[in-house]
Amino acid sequence: MYDPHAIKIYIDGSAYGNPGHFGGIGGIIEYPDSVQREKEIFLEETYFVTTNNRMELRACLRALQYIADNTNQFRLWGITRVIIVTDSVYVNNNNNSASLWKSNGWRNGQGRPVENADLWKDFLSRRSKLKITTEIFWQKGKTDEIVKEVDRTAKRAAKKNIGKKDVGYVVGKVSKAAQKGASELFKAKGQKETVRIYRYRLLSRSDNIRVYFEVYSMEGKCFTGKYYAYLDKCTIDMVHRHGWSEVSFNTNTKYPIIEEITAKENPTKDPE
Repeated sequence: MYDPHAIKIYIDGSAYGNPGHFGGIGGIIEYPDSVQREKEIFLEETYFVTTNNRMELRACLRALQYIADNTNQFRLWGITRVIIVTDSVYVNNNNNSASLWKSNGWRNGQGRPVENADLWKDFLSRRSKLKITTEIFWQKGKTDEIVKEVDRTAKRAAKKNIGKKDVGYVVGKVSKAAQKGASELFKAKGQKETVRIYRYRLLSRSDNIRVYFEVYSMEGKCFTGKYYAYLDKCTIDMVHRHGWSEVSFNTNTKYPIIEEITAKENPTKDPE
């Protein structure tokens, strides 16, 4: 990564109230000594209705756009290589998988719909049009001053109260989750569960929606975990109308699908 003749573009994304609220992206360009220019912020944008991963990926897309728009100038400076530096594990781990997802109908190796397929499609398009060697490198966040500065830039953008909607991200919120913490992929084994759906996510290029739910134990009278699985779009009205449901799952632990869903009365509500 430490090529003295390369331009380095540091990017970062941030989201508050993740997911579904304000987010921001930031970018700083660092020139090699031969160009004799100070580093500068070239990107600071605010979005709303988004997620942290989408902000990280959008920052990368804007960096690719910046490179394409300035390639001729880079060449005049004698630059033959550009390095995009990100602290996003999501972008770093998946940028080389996007081509495989595309060839697989935007499904991952387990057959599940790919998250943020709209942005990954844009990523492939932009990357294919670049006319200068461009590489993406991961660097742990806040490890040096320039990485800290781009982090502050993205967070500053995310805190602004005005921005543009992150087109492509559509989320429906039924209610707040009763439990804290992140949701996990549900291990479907053909079981039937009582669940409370608190959010759903429309996935582009897919017949399914991703639903987020809490499993409720009728015996223990308590929640036992937060999970997500997939549901046919045709049954989305059931999600709109009813938070509580009795659902039946398929038997695919890597691609859990709710095969049946029936509205259920709130089991935590005291009888009148």
